[in-house]
Amino acid sequence: MVGIFFQLSISDKNWAELRKSLVAMRDQDPMEIFNQEFGLNNFNNAESETLVLKNRIAEDAMAIKRLQNELEDKDQTLAALEVERDEVLEKLEQTEEAERHALVYDELDDEQPLWESLQSASKDDILRVLKDTVVEGGKQKLYLDRLLALVIEDAPELMDHMEDGGEEETQRTTREEWC
Repeated sequence: MVGIFFQLSISDKNWAELRKSLVAMRDQDPMEIFNQEFGLNNFNNAESETLVLKNRIAEDAMAIKRLQNELEDKDQTLAALEVERDEVLEKLEQTEEAERHALVYDELDDEQPLWESLQSASKDDILRVLKDTVVEGGKQKLYLDRLLALVIEDAPELMDHMEDGGEEETQRTTREEWC
């Protein structure tokens, strides 16, 4: 019986709190009660916070776009600088090569045979001088071949004259012509 009496007292207490709440609600605005119960103010706060976050996202997107454009500009500038650097390095290498080449040729003595002049030179210098000599000899051979072809085409009688021993006559001529 004590258990039932205890339950009734709790129930009476709950009823009294409910009655007190209903009486208090009767005097309040229904929208205010609704906002308190369902948190409509929290909804408005969440909505305003969502707008703030959307604005922040839009600002960040614009900042990212601006930074991407700056990055592209800097990449283009960097690529142009790399090309310019490579060109300068190539010119520098060519200049250094030409200076070394000139030093080797300055050391060559026209009165000595080529092999004697190159005795103290490095292997690379010797190969360079020999390569240049071969290239120059090839150019001279090509020139002489063309010259001989022109002589054969335009004045074949000169070739006949050379075969007949006209060398003495050409040596007596003081007039020289160069092509």
